[in-house]
Amino acid sequence: MRTLRGAGYPSRVSLADPNGAFSGPFPLPPPACASARSPQSAPTACLRPVGPIPAPIPAAHSRPRSRRRPLDLPANSPHGSRISPRRRRPVGAAPVEPAPTAPVRAAGTMDTLTDFLNTLLGLDANPEDLKTYQMAARAIVVSIAALIMLRLAHKRFFARRNALDVLLTLIIASSLSRAINGSAAFFPTLAVGFMLVLLHRGVSWLAVRSAFVGNLLKGHSAVLIDEGNVQPAMLDRHDLSREDLDEDLRLKGVDSPAKVRRATLERNGEVSVVKSDGA
Repeated sequence: MRTLRGAGYPSRVSLADPNGAFSGPFPLPPPACASARSPQSAPTACLRPVGPIPAPIPAAHSRPRSRRRPLDLPANSPHGSRISPRRRRPVGAAPVEPAPTAPVRAAGTMDTLTDFLNTLLGLDANPEDLKTYQMAARAIVVSIAALIMLRLAHKRFFARRNALDVLLTLIIASSLSRAINGSAAFFPTLAVGFMLVLLHRGVSWLAVRSAFVGNLLKGHSAVLIDEGNVQPAMLDRHDLSREDLDEDLRLKGVDSPAKVRRATLERNGEVSVVKSDGA
């Protein structure tokens, strides 16, 4: 086997004679691929690569190229997390604040209302720092609250018919006055007043349905004069003198115990008088 070189051959061509002999260098006809006009019409032998074929690159060393940056970026990435590549934030731009949600708007409204009430009523001010218009506004609000309490309570509540009525009336009046002059918290004091009114309704409902509770809260009545006869034991028991009894009789239009059929010390502390038939 010998190697021949000729013009038009890109590489060495080996020519073997079947009889084992060959002649010296001589021009060979050009290969069929040289006359082909297009790669599709070239013979298969001409499409083989000339020279050694490079080995394929291992998959471990290959780096796939992606024209788009992935959306799921780590939190510590300089580009931020989950930023679209088509909407890149300019370098040095201020962060975009999210739109306020419903709770944020509600909180802003409550803050505005709190500031308004604080300015109008002086909720955070000391009693000596309250201004004239703040005291006037407090008096108006307390008066409206007291009227609502009267509507919620029984009609006999402020008539002070018994000890419970007197006690709760004094407590409510004292509390409301402290709310006006600023010596106590404003809205908590109003809440205490409404709670006392509801307490009175509950206790009154219970006293009507239970004789024991009614007698415990309101006490018992006592007969002071029976058929013109004064009862000294009852006077001593209730710490009444004879002069006190005569005063109560005169206020009822009676000048003598003999003209009284019955005089009773009621549970509210008043003396009721029933005159005799001839008086």
